[in-house]
Amino acid sequence: MTHNSLRLTVTTLAAAAVVTAGIGTATADIASAPAAGTAVAGA
Repeated sequence: MTHNSLRLTVTTLAAAAVVTAGIGTATADIASAPAAGTAVAGA
């Protein structure tokens, strides 16, 4: 019982880490998009 609970906790934490990383990447892409657009327009 304890082993299954521990595995569930680890799985949950891993999933949360993946989601957080995905959100972080998406946020970085959104933040850099205007800068890239400005650079292209300026060139």
